[in-house]
Amino acid sequence: MTWDIPKALELLKQGELIAFKTDTVPGIACDPLNPEAVKKVYQLKGRAQDKPLVIMMGDVERTDYWTTTLSSDKWRLLQEHWPGNLTVIFRRCPMIPDIFNSDTIALRIPDKDILRELIRQFGKGLAVTSANISGQKELLTMTDVEAIFGDQIALYLDDVEPQSGVPSTVIDLQGNTVEVLRGEFGGH
Repeated sequence: MTWDIPKALELLKQGELIAFKTDTVPGIACDPLNPEAVKKVYQLKGRAQDKPLVIMMGDVERTDYWTTTLSSDKWRLLQEHWPGNLTVIFRRCPMIPDIFNSDTIALRIPDKDILRELIRQFGKGLAVTSANISGQKELLTMTDVEAIFGDQIALYLDDVEPQSGVPSTVIDLQGNTVEVLRGEFGGH
């Protein structure tokens, strides 16, 4: 299977949801600056409103759009670990609308070339969450994702590239130290 990037871009701009394989587990995505699209994701997954979605970006330089100023040490850490299996929580830039009911924002750059290309072409990023019902085990194949969500997702993008099958490590970089919230991280 191939990725139909033009169709994905068109659907995202229309406020639709898409699903795709990432480098970890399949994800559901939407336009992060479209409140109605974000609401659809929460409703589809049965996700609590106080649980923000991750913003996937195509490049580390996009971090400046979403968050407040970072120290040179934090920039170095990001450049060492992105793209990759690392989600980082920051204080949200005040200019970004509070669409996730939080003053923090979680950012990630996936280690998957075609996904980063889709994100770059879309613009500042995509709001992404694992493709499963909230509180249930992660789904590992796009076939399983489509069986659960059907036509509630406008487009499924699949390929033969392997995934790790393990959700990303999550760290919090709001303070002066690295706080590991999920997984293991040895990159202090």
